[in-house]
Amino acid sequence: MFSSQSIFDEDHAIETDDNKGAIIKPPLEVVLGTLRFFEIPLSNEANATSYYGDLDRLRRYLIDQGWNFSSHSK
Repeated sequence: MFSSQSIFDEDHAIETDDNKGAIIKPPLEVVLGTLRFFEIPLSNEANATSYYGDLDRLRRYLIDQGWNFSSHSK
Protein backbone atom coordinates (compact mmCIF):
# COMPACT_ATOMS: atom_id res chain seq x y z
CA MET A 1 0.00 0.00 0.00
CA PHE A 2 2.71 2.51 0.91
CA SER A 3 4.57 1.82 -2.32
CA SER A 4 1.54 2.88 -4.37
CA GLN A 5 2.17 5.96 -6.51
CA SER A 6 -1.31 7.33 -5.73
CA ILE A 7 -0.30 7.89 -2.10
CA PHE A 8 2.54 10.20 -3.14
CA ASP A 9 0.77 11.93 -6.05
CA GLU A 10 0.33 15.65 -5.68
CA ASP A 11 -2.75 17.41 -6.95
CA HIS A 12 -1.63 20.12 -9.39
CA ALA A 13 -5.02 20.87 -10.97
CA ILE A 14 -6.97 23.77 -9.51
CA GLU A 15 -10.41 22.77 -10.86
CA THR A 16 -10.36 19.17 -9.75
CA ASP A 17 -9.34 17.43 -6.63
CA ASP A 18 -8.25 13.98 -7.69
CA ASN A 19 -6.40 13.17 -4.49
CA LYS A 20 -7.79 10.17 -2.76
CA GLY A 21 -6.70 9.01 0.61
CA ALA A 22 -7.57 6.92 3.57
CA ILE A 23 -7.17 7.24 7.28
CA ILE A 24 -5.77 4.19 9.00
CA LYS A 25 -7.69 3.94 12.25
CA PRO A 26 -6.34 2.44 15.44
CA PRO A 27 -7.86 -0.97 16.33
CA LEU A 28 -9.69 0.38 19.38
CA GLU A 29 -11.40 3.06 17.29
CA VAL A 30 -12.49 0.43 14.76
CA VAL A 31 -13.97 -1.78 17.47
CA LEU A 32 -15.71 1.03 19.35
CA GLY A 33 -17.03 2.48 16.10
CA THR A 34 -18.43 -0.93 15.17
CA LEU A 35 -20.11 -1.25 18.57
CA ARG A 36 -21.67 2.19 18.14
CA PHE A 37 -22.75 1.54 14.54
CA PHE A 38 -24.56 -1.69 15.45
CA GLU A 39 -25.82 -0.11 18.69
CA ILE A 40 -24.23 -2.78 20.88
CA PRO A 41 -24.17 -1.33 24.40
CA LEU A 42 -21.47 -1.91 26.97
CA SER A 43 -22.61 -2.45 30.54
CA ASN A 44 -23.00 0.51 32.84
CA GLU A 45 -19.84 1.39 34.78
CA ALA A 46 -21.91 1.40 37.98
CA ASN A 47 -22.09 -2.41 37.81
CA ALA A 48 -18.36 -3.12 37.97
CA THR A 49 -18.63 -6.92 37.55
CA SER A 50 -20.67 -6.68 34.38
CA TYR A 51 -18.71 -3.72 32.99
CA TYR A 52 -15.30 -5.32 33.45
CA GLY A 53 -16.68 -8.61 32.14
CA ASP A 54 -17.68 -6.82 28.92
CA LEU A 55 -14.27 -5.18 28.66
CA ASP A 56 -12.53 -8.52 29.22
CA ARG A 57 -14.62 -10.14 26.47
CA LEU A 58 -13.70 -7.27 24.17
CA ARG A 59 -10.00 -7.63 25.06
CA ARG A 60 -10.11 -11.38 24.40
CA TYR A 61 -11.84 -10.80 21.06
CA LEU A 62 -9.09 -8.37 20.05
CA ILE A 63 -6.41 -10.86 21.09
CA ASP A 64 -8.14 -13.54 18.97
CA GLN A 65 -7.89 -11.13 16.03
CA GLY A 66 -4.14 -10.74 16.58
CA TRP A 67 -4.26 -7.44 18.46
CA ASN A 68 -2.31 -8.46 21.53
CA PHE A 69 -1.91 -5.34 23.66
CA SER A 70 0.21 -6.76 26.44
CA SER A 71 2.57 -9.61 27.13
CA HIS A 72 0.37 -10.60 30.09
CA SER A 73 -2.54 -11.70 27.90
CA LYS A 74 -3.78 -15.26 28.16
